[in-house]
Amino acid sequence: MSNGIKGIGGRRIPASSTRGAAVSAGNSAGGSKSTATGGATSADTLSLTSTAAKLQQLEESLRSVPIVNAAHVAETRQAIVEGRYEVDPQQLADHLIQFESRLHGA
Repeated sequence: MSNGIKGIGGRRIPASSTRGAAVSAGNSAGGSKSTATGGATSADTLSLTSTAAKLQQLEESLRSVPIVNAAHVAETRQAIVEGRYEVDPQQLADHLIQFESRLHGA
């Protein structure tokens, strides 16, 4: 299966053609097999920058944080049941307008 890569000017370049060019160049230069075609194998390595490592640690720590503040939800629910919860229509409208503005990039 070949994955195409968009080239300059919108022309599609198959991903396999770039590898084929490198293999062909290696074979024609010295007549020996390239490592990509079955010669000596080399291990692929991956190294993360310190910033990437910190981001990975942060992501893992955020997984344990609950998405919803259960205490605040319980308090709001109780206020609604007791009739103490009041909605400020002006503040609600302002927040809706702000949300819509951010959503549409205005």
